[in-house]
Amino acid sequence: MNKKEIIELVGKDTVFEFQYMVDSLMEYKTVIPQLRDGYYIHYKVSLFHETLQPIFRSDTLTGFLIAFQIFELAEIHDNTTIDKVIHTEQYVSKN
Repeated sequence: MNKKEIIELVGKDTVFEFQYMVDSLMEYKTVIPQLRDGYYIHYKVSLFHETLQPIFRSDTLTGFLIAFQIFELAEIHDNTTIDKVIHTEQYVSKN
């Protein structure tokens, strides 16, 4: 899945809110759930964080993709505790 497909799936203006940061990964979750197949879901995006990059409490998906690399994109179903991983990437050094 490329960036364009991810943006089409999630929505370029979908707002994500900061959840937590551990090691060099930050995790954000959609603020407003979306209705899919009769169930409400949230999207969770994990992003690689590099030293000295500012982080924000909330931002849109396109805002994240300008500055950060995606590690993982997942669906969180409100009626279950199971997350469905949709996309993963390996870290690519900018050097």
